[in-house]
Amino acid sequence: MAGRIPQAFIDDLLARTDIVELIDSHVPLKKSGRNYSACCPFHSEKTPSFSVSGQKQFFHCFGCGMNGNAITFLMEFERLEFVAAIEELANMHGLSVPRDSGDSKDLSRSRDQYHLLEQVAQFYRQQLKQNEDGNKAIVYMKQRGLTGDIARQFELGYAPDGFNTLLEKFKDKEQLLATGMLAENERGRVYDRFRQRLMFPIRDKRGRVIGFGGRVLGDEQPKYLNSPETDIFHKGRELYGLYQARKQHRHLAHVVIVEGYMDVVALAQYGVTNAVATLGTATSQEHIAQLARVTENLYFCFDGDRAGRAAAWKALETALPTLEGKHALYFCFLPDGHDPDSYIKAFGKDAFEQVLFNSPSLSTYLIDELKKQTDVATVDGRSRFIHLLQPLLAKIPKGIFRPLLVAEIVRVTGIDKSLVDPDTAVGERRPVPKRPQQKKAQQVTPVRLVIALLLQYPPLYNAVPEVAGLNTYAGPGAEILKHLLEILATHPHLNAGQLLEHWREHADRATIERLALWEHLVPEEGIEAEFRDAVRRLIKDGAKKEIEQLNAVAATRALTDDEKSRYRQLLVAQAE
Repeated sequence: MAGRIPQAFIDDLLARTDIVELIDSHVPLKKSGRNYSACCPFHSEKTPSFSVSGQKQFFHCFGCGMNGNAITFLMEFERLEFVAAIEELANMHGLSVPRDSGDSKDLSRSRDQYHLLEQVAQFYRQQLKQNEDGNKAIVYMKQRGLTGDIARQFELGYAPDGFNTLLEKFKDKEQLLATGMLAENERGRVYDRFRQRLMFPIRDKRGRVIGFGGRVLGDEQPKYLNSPETDIFHKGRELYGLYQARKQHRHLAHVVIVEGYMDVVALAQYGVTNAVATLGTATSQEHIAQLARVTENLYFCFDGDRAGRAAAWKALETALPTLEGKHALYFCFLPDGHDPDSYIKAFGKDAFEQVLFNSPSLSTYLIDELKKQTDVATVDGRSRFIHLLQPLLAKIPKGIFRPLLVAEIVRVTGIDKSLVDPDTAVGERRPVPKRPQQKKAQQVTPVRLVIALLLQYPPLYNAVPEVAGLNTYAGPGAEILKHLLEILATHPHLNAGQLLEHWREHADRATIERLALWEHLVPEEGIEAEFRDAVRRLIKDGAKKEIEQLNAVAATRALTDDEKSRYRQLLVAQAE
């Protein structure tokens, strides 16, 4: 198990982060009273119900209920694990993430692998100029129309000939094997995986080198060679060029998905700086989900040959389960004999973008492809059309997109809606919608009010000395209150967003989140007085119950000296 990230570092990271600035860089916010608002990025809506509090440093959507601090936002918006979200936030502030002394070997190994691959990428760049064969690579790039500037932007390099070049240079056989830079034959001999190839370093979205793609300079096979799957490189998750595209654009209006490294680089050479490529694999749902988080419009750009059209249809089938109406997909096919690289060189950026932006949407492409395989003017053809369509419709989640697609199919083909998709048929008996249940208002009890106000206004802990008297409270909610007081005793300057982070793995997290968002209806100017009064009532209630307990004990036996002393203290507390 990896060493834990110190809570003190997480607290400091959240203190450095302005949640308003963070969320605004992903979802444009508008000032709304003391808070900021936007349409929620986690569900579809027309009226903004997503609220961000700069004072409390957390967000809440009144529509879908999503809420949390800056870390939670990154986890949900970027679909990151907790540690990855911490690392992403730390990277924004130029910080490295420390670990407790229990640092694992796995964590250390991963860091070593990232460091090694960065050094290998630098070595390949040097070889491009220093190695005699590297000059051949430069000539090859010039023949392909690539400039030195674009080569530097994508950090292109050259893998020299030789079976042991990397091992002699870096010595670390174990790590070179683990990162896929060395291969091993059946006799146990290791050798450089990449030799005499133009090298394309692959960076993850945080900018770390995680693998390489290599292209031969001639017609040898295989033309392209990729790093194998490793602990830090997963082809189904990564996209070549996404890191560079996000560096170029704060907001990506659209992304072009192509099939090869050279397509990405060549398009960038001609000013199309928002292209990405899959890494020798078909487009995955994870690829689409990752792109949908950074743009609303995805353009798949394929060769117009049979292989390109097969790849496009595979991408369409993969995309169907992701369609919720939040983003639009388009399918662009270039003329036979052209790929994005050759087309933009032959006709220029404007011509390429004209073809791109005139490409059919996913719905149009799907309907047209099915119509090519059937004759909807005949009964047999319509039956065949529905037979081909229904497995595809079944993949689409029920929501906004599916009924709209069905309506378009009915319009284009004339097939009855009840046959296309019985689930959305007009006239179908629909269950009477249940009347939405009114949310049960939380009862305003002293303990609930004290916990809620401390969560929402942590400075109250220092402002109201009487809060120290709650340490002996033993009624309902005592465990939550005790834990909260312990946190504030050692971290009295936490804001609400930081305070919530201390409950991330706690069993009572859901309760804490509800109380942190509870609309207690106490006016801002009366917060401290209301809190002080609730604390005093809680202390008196606790004293009363403890007196009753001691009275019950006294009825069965004589109280001890300590119990008598406590009894007198309680009587004084109750009288105040």
